[in-house]
Amino acid sequence: MRNSAAGLPAVNSPLNDSGRVNAPSTQREPNTETWGPAALEERRERTHNHLAKIAARRESWINRNKYYYELLNRLFRFLVEPEKKVLSVRCGTGNLLAVVRPSNGKGIEICHEIVDIAQQRNPSFEFAIAFPDKQETRNSITSSLTISAIRWMCFKLCAI
Repeated sequence: MRNSAAGLPAVNSPLNDSGRVNAPSTQREPNTETWGPAALEERRERTHNHLAKIAARRESWINRNKYYYELLNRLFRFLVEPEKKVLSVRCGTGNLLAVVRPSNGKGIEICHEIVDIAQQRNPSFEFAIAFPDKQETRNSITSSLTISAIRWMCFKLCAI
């Protein structure tokens, strides 16, 4: 269909037939999806399932994207002094934890398949399965480690 006045194809426009802007609709469909704590729990479950599905392929992904991961390695080696205590939250397979050469390293991840791979690759570090946003996780971390001795490395994995 062509716009006869300009000879151009018609496009979706916020203008009505009289050339004025249509007012946005103020009525919305009621949101029947879960929200609040239930939605957060669903998100945790989806993230865990996704990580469990890709755990075996994670290393090949890192190898295919060497340039990016080498930049991350250089950045963390610059930011974190060697021989310090390091807690890596969402540590993935433990690559960055190993790169910074901590005297005492601990990694926290939300998926036991990823933790198994990290433990195989880095047996000298301690790994745990936990959701970092839960209060019981924070309580166990603060009770077992001195906060002033921890250098936090917080980062997000892939595009979860």
